[in-house]
Amino acid sequence: MPSELLPSYKKANLQMVAYRRIQTAVSSLLAKFHLNTTQWIMLGLMSEAKNGLRVTDMARALQVEMPLITTTAQTLISAGLMSSAMHSRDKRAKMLTLTPKGKERVSEVEIYLRNGLEKIEKDVDPRELNVYFKMLQKIASNA
Repeated sequence: MPSELLPSYKKANLQMVAYRRIQTAVSSLLAKFHLNTTQWIMLGLMSEAKNGLRVTDMARALQVEMPLITTTAQTLISAGLMSSAMHSRDKRAKMLTLTPKGKERVSEVEIYLRNGLEKIEKDVDPRELNVYFKMLQKIASNA
């Protein structure tokens, strides 16, 4: 049944069920590393930021309030995966960077997650999966 023929409540239900199942799968995989989804996303974003990220930029990227980033960063710092320092030009800003242990963990988790998520992505054409994520990006930017 084409999407435009689905009533809005069925669209909402399908999105909700899919989200819960994906979230459950990701959370159970991340549990091996004692990470939650927010921590994993922060580590992933940090791995792409060569010079680190300001706490405010991390909050903006995750579209959450600063206290969540501060609390989550403290947990990751305590685990030795991330470090925090004053910004070199703006002493009011804190810069978050990955530690060598954090970089290693990101690589390890990425491989593990890719392999683990193959179960929920089986029977899905890789091209369709790419279209799905492109659609999510468009919907997120429109919302």
